[in-house]
Amino acid sequence: MALLFNYWTLVSFALVIITSAYWPVMPNGYWLLFCLLWLFVSVQFRRLRWGWGAIAAMIVVITNGNLIRHQIDTLYRAGQNLTINAEVDSLFKPINRGFQGIVEVKSINGQRLSYFSQSKVKLVSSSPLELGDEVMAKVRLKPVIGVLNEVGFDIEKYSISQRVVANVYLLDSSSMVVVSRYSYRQKLHDLVQSLTSNLSSQPLIMALTFADRSLLSNPLWQQLTQSGLSHLIAISGLHIGIAFFIGWSMGLMLLRIGLKWPNCGYWIGFACALCYAWLAGFGITTVRALIMLFLVMSFSLLRVHTRSSYKWLLMVAMVLLFDPFAIYSVSFWFSIYAVGMIFLLLAKKSHVQSFWLRAVIIQVGLVAAMLPITAGFFHGVSLGGFAYNLIFVPWFSFVVVPLIFTALCVTLLFSGVSEAAWQWVDISLKPVLYMLQYAEVSWLHVSNQHLQLFIAVLLLLAVSLKLGKRALVLWLLCLNHLFVQVEGKGLKADSTPSSAKINWRLDVLDVGHGLSVLIQQEQQFLLYDTGASWPSGSYADSIVSPLLIKRGATELNHLVISHFDNDHAGGLYSLEQNWSIAQLISSQRVEHAHFSQCRQGKQWQWGMLELTALWPPKAVSRAYNPQSCVIRVDDKQHGHSVLLSGDIESVAEWMLLRSPNLLDVDVLLVPHHGSRTSSSMAFIKAVSPQIAIASSAFQGRWMLPSEYVVQRYVDSGAIWYDTGQSGQVSLLYRGKNRQVTTMRALKGGAWYRQMLRKRVE
Repeated sequence: MALLFNYWTLVSFALVIITSAYWPVMPNGYWLLFCLLWLFVSVQFRRLRWGWGAIAAMIVVITNGNLIRHQIDTLYRAGQNLTINAEVDSLFKPINRGFQGIVEVKSINGQRLSYFSQSKVKLVSSSPLELGDEVMAKVRLKPVIGVLNEVGFDIEKYSISQRVVANVYLLDSSSMVVVSRYSYRQKLHDLVQSLTSNLSSQPLIMALTFADRSLLSNPLWQQLTQSGLSHLIAISGLHIGIAFFIGWSMGLMLLRIGLKWPNCGYWIGFACALCYAWLAGFGITTVRALIMLFLVMSFSLLRVHTRSSYKWLLMVAMVLLFDPFAIYSVSFWFSIYAVGMIFLLLAKKSHVQSFWLRAVIIQVGLVAAMLPITAGFFHGVSLGGFAYNLIFVPWFSFVVVPLIFTALCVTLLFSGVSEAAWQWVDISLKPVLYMLQYAEVSWLHVSNQHLQLFIAVLLLLAVSLKLGKRALVLWLLCLNHLFVQVEGKGLKADSTPSSAKINWRLDVLDVGHGLSVLIQQEQQFLLYDTGASWPSGSYADSIVSPLLIKRGATELNHLVISHFDNDHAGGLYSLEQNWSIAQLISSQRVEHAHFSQCRQGKQWQWGMLELTALWPPKAVSRAYNPQSCVIRVDDKQHGHSVLLSGDIESVAEWMLLRSPNLLDVDVLLVPHHGSRTSSSMAFIKAVSPQIAIASSAFQGRWMLPSEYVVQRYVDSGAIWYDTGQSGQVSLLYRGKNRQVTTMRALKGGAWYRQMLRKRVE
């Protein structure tokens, strides 16, 4: 009974913290009184003790959530422009407009902050700062704002996981005063970076030694992901475990030469792990790994024997007690899942006596177990991942990381031969760099449908191990059902509440100040604009392509470029490199094997949808806003219509009014992101949309959409949406029915999103 109570306490504690990610409001501090009262009363009434885990979790979440709220309020009370004194808390990395890193604010406008009022913010500066530097700067305060789509990086969730509550930008380059403070880690980082500057593997060395991934190029990071080796570069559980093993081995050697301290291996190992975590800046992932290591070590030292499942639950609970915001981090879910699988594999009885053979079996099992979660997060799996991990996990464990520790010691003690030591590290990483070139060959994209099928097959395999031959009938029935679903599913369920078949759908993607619209019918896809690009990437790479992969696309049937400003066509090159494009439609003449001019009156029949070009009158050599390709999309069978208007302005609108019957549609993609240069009253009346959708950035540089334009549409009777407020906006068409969903509504208006974006819940 006591064990069952302990299990339930840990499970309920973890579950309440995990569900806190979906709370729409963070309860205020007064709720802590209720929680403490419950704990006090439950001491007297045994039946209430079953709530201890949940109540303890609420205390942890409410305390941390209100601390974040207090820190945000403290910052914003000082105004948008303020003077801060801060201490650099992370390595600064280069970005497009300077350098970026995390600083901890110690005082605002000369007023020293209490410990609990000090907050972490992301500072963008014109020059790199070093760890420990004290900075006094005049800055502009901005909220944490990110795009939100079905796929892609979620900066708001990532920021809360790092406890970063705001962004700050220098008002001018002369408004920053830096007082350098000696940081041994920074000096060691700079020294190693200098010693390895001529080595081809420097990006990997810096990532493995200091958790500094700023030197990893996008192609190299993609190769690491496609090979299944990205976990070897992020300093986390594996590396902390390797450091512990090195220290434990040193302790074992000391015992053999006569040291009278039986447990020295544990403590030397933990000291090595602690040093490695310090090198990595005690990042959240390394601290989590240290907590897990300390618990495992404690069980061993205290001779505590209990079930692996209980140990695993205790680890999860301890990590969440230390950092309840870990649930917002992908690495947390990867790590606890991997540790759980390792415990499960170790607990399973095996007749294999050989240590090395059993290690290989565990490695095979772990790689196989990680496939579903890898496919879910990265929309693909590495068919060669097993081979890569089987070769390089031991290689990193017994060669690369020990060589890095050796090189560090040599650098500190024998500086004259330090370059040679790092060259040996470089040599050890050359096979990795060589094999990474072939990672793309073994990478298999996984759609949502295939992922569901894959997980179902794994579950069936697990059930079969229990049922034996009796599982054959279950196998046949389930597989038949799954294949029927996959083959006939089409667009049936993609986070939609209704089970009725979707004939087609239109998704206005959240790409900040820009435009990208994906239309899908069956397994065919039309993309209207690509969103912007920047020197290190594009929305086509980070959002469009992953979404196409998730939906199971094999090619783009139509790619329409409204005009060639970066915010609309920045991702064209990326899409041409990564996708087969059956037809490229544009009002600007371009060299493409399957180019079709967007010219007034031209029509294309695409499945059940008819596409009609309404503007411009002729193709041009360079398409700007006025020459945007305007496309009308008609589902004549069911009476639906959409107008994709690009960035046309009032002159083009006036010309289009000559054919008002062509403008009357149900849904309008608002011209020019809701700018006052477009959306004249005459145009809105002619279109008379039921729904108006603007693609814009929340509190963006251009402050679009204009509130006057929004009011015009609302006054005309249209329902207004914009991606800055709503995230990805999706229209799902089932026969004559139309359903509108927004990503912020689907993913929930979580308390932290409102707090970071708008300072309110």
